[in-house]
Amino acid sequence: MTPHTSPRFQLLAFCLAGSLATASAADFNYVPNGTNTWNTAVWSSAAVPAPAHNYIVANGQTLRTTDGSSSIFGGASLTLAGQLNIQAGDGRSNSANLILQSGAVIVNARTGTQTIAGTLQLGTGTQYFKSTGTTGAGAARNITFDTLVSGGTNATAHFLRNGTFALGNAGNTFAGTWRAGGSASVQSDGPLATVSNESGVVSTIKATTTGSLGINASVALDAWSRFDTDFDWTTTGSLTLAANGGNASSIIVTLDQNITVGLLSIAGIQLVAGTYDYTELVGAGYGDYFTNGAGTITVAIPEPSTCAIILGLSTLALVTCSRRKNPRPSAASTMTEFTT
Repeated sequence: MTPHTSPRFQLLAFCLAGSLATASAADFNYVPNGTNTWNTAVWSSAAVPAPAHNYIVANGQTLRTTDGSSSIFGGASLTLAGQLNIQAGDGRSNSANLILQSGAVIVNARTGTQTIAGTLQLGTGTQYFKSTGTTGAGAARNITFDTLVSGGTNATAHFLRNGTFALGNAGNTFAGTWRAGGSASVQSDGPLATVSNESGVVSTIKATTTGSLGINASVALDAWSRFDTDFDWTTTGSLTLAANGGNASSIIVTLDQNITVGLLSIAGIQLVAGTYDYTELVGAGYGDYFTNGAGTITVAIPEPSTCAIILGLSTLALVTCSRRKNPRPSAASTMTEFTT
């Protein structure tokens, strides 16, 4: 027997099918054609980006922003698993709703300072931000993040090569790790290349606005890196400083503000809870890692959540009340019950 299908159900099914077709057609892939500039027809749609659609750059591909002028990406969003060269130039911005996947890299492809505006969502894993090329020192190339940065605890933004990476959006909700310096295997116009910092090639994390470091995020410094905040910073996250190899210029935290962290690790050693000024850090043998400023660093073991305490007390109260309302029957009453 063939089941009856009402006209209303047929109409609903038709609408859902059309909706799904529209959703699947909303994403267009990057198809390099020589120009490789984001607001040109380098997409599988064979058209310039449109606000109703999302766009994807695959791992191993390299896309470029508009050269020498500010530009706003024409699509609703740009998901990046490959490389994006930002090249608007000093005083100009590269604006987009960017969604980064693990292994993605954004490169300052011009001299001076590049600005990223819009939104920047970091996924699970490590995403890279690179200033100068893979080898040699070269003049510093900076990246300013006016964009709203988000990302979970499993996300890492890794800054490499010679430049300052300035975080300035007070609304950032990033909860992962800001990392600078060291080395990594990073996409370089397609294939992977080892990118390393060295003497004279220093990556600086510069937090300029209260809130720009996100919500309970962590900071990790590897060889040839700096961390400088212009405001008192409190986080339940960690500050991790790698071993500097005996070179006092390798890893430096500017200590002119009051910093409070859940964990402080220096060269693999975790410092005990307490507040340290520069003199005390020198006495502990870690003076090489900090500037001699008027700030302090406090290691505060996170206390149990107030909500968790209240929840625990409430549960205990409920159990107590339940026992009072339902007392265990005595042996005598049980016997009476069975003998009557």
